[in-house]
This record gives sequence, structure tokens and C-alpha cells, in this order.
Amino acid sequence: MRPHNPAHFGYFNDATQNENYYFHLRPLESDQPIGFVVLFNLKWRNQTAEMAIGIGAREYRGKGYGQEALFLLLRYAFTELMLRRVSLTVMEYNLAAIKAYERAGFQREGAHRQAIHRAGGYHDLLLYGILRDEWNTHQQP
Repeated sequence: MRPHNPAHFGYFNDATQNENYYFHLRPLESDQPIGFVVLFNLKWRNQTAEMAIGIGAREYRGKGYGQEALFLLLRYAFTELMLRRVSLTVMEYNLAAIKAYERAGFQREGAHRQAIHRAGGYHDLLLYGILRDEWNTHQQP
């Protein structure tokens, strides 16, 4: 759900004031934020949005938090917001994220070649997208 009272949910900052749907990730056993997921750049007329996800601390990576958050965000996008398409970008060297996106049903649609400069080299920024029908065939039970 999206918070309706920004004063009560102050840690969301301005995320509730625009067309972004921003959520903090927290493990069940603590209230410590470990990451985020966001739907942004929503185009209601086209029923599309972009998404981003991040798990900050390394000790929380590879434990399924990102995959579960990805599944929940897509379910929210396609069943609650009734979007038709969700897209994202990912750096070519982020193999764990690429595997997670492809497992969820995302399709690689292209690349911005050498768009990212990191560690003295240039890397492609890969473009991925998923349609509601594709997600329906890949969602978890």
C-alpha cells in the first residue's frame, strides 16, 4: 500500500508527493532498513512504469530479499496499479540482478552501449522489460 499521510511516514520524504511508489525493505526479524524498491516514471495513459531495486548492505544480498521484493513489487504493479508494462535498466556486470530479473520473466530489450563509466572502464547499461502477461506466466505460487 502507498502511505496516505506523509507526515506519519516521514521517512518516505517526497516519494508520496509525486507519481513514484517507493518502499523500504526490512527483514521480518528487525526494523532495520536494508534496501528499497521503487516504481517511477509512471505513464498512466500507457499503463507503464520503470522500476529500481537496491539492497544496501552486502550481508543481506544473496538471501532472497531482493527476489521477494521484486515479486511483490511486480504483483503490486500488475494487480493493484493495473500496469501493462514495467521496465528497468541494469549494468551489464550485475549478473546476480540480471539472473533475478530474468527469473521473474523480464526480457532483455536492448542496451545503451558504454553508457556507464566505472573503475576505469566503460560498461553497457542493459534495458529490460516485462509485460503483465509475461509476469502472469512467471509468477511464483
